[in-house]
Amino acid sequence: MKKLSDSRQFAADMHRFNEVMAFLESFCREAGASHRTCLRLTLVVEELFTNTVRHGYGGDREQPIWLSLNSRADEIELNYEDAAPMYNPFSAPPRSGEDQVGGWGVGLIKSMANYARYSRTGERNRICLTLAATGPDIS
Repeated sequence: MKKLSDSRQFAADMHRFNEVMAFLESFCREAGASHRTCLRLTLVVEELFTNTVRHGYGGDREQPIWLSLNSRADEIELNYEDAAPMYNPFSAPPRSGEDQVGGWGVGLIKSMANYARYSRTGERNRICLTLAATGPDIS
């Protein structure tokens, strides 16, 4: 992958998630990320975005979500921010029962990321994580 950086702001509206997907796909294409890496990145961002809309903002809103992406030869760094009330998803206890619905996304994100950290910066929740770039796609 080549070195690349890009940032965008989106409205917290599930009906507009296709705009987020287009941004991620364009970034992955420009950076030369594998299809597998792009799918993993999209899954992580979809989980974060959905949680912000549903739980952070309480439904579709025009409230902002900020995404910043940086690629290097071996990883993609994601900085995800929202202005929802303070919430650290990484401080919640892990899910334990298979019959429980919901709450599995944080574990999924942590399992896919090499590094994941939450911070509160001013009035924003910020999640920084890195995803390892996988090798070329095998057809």
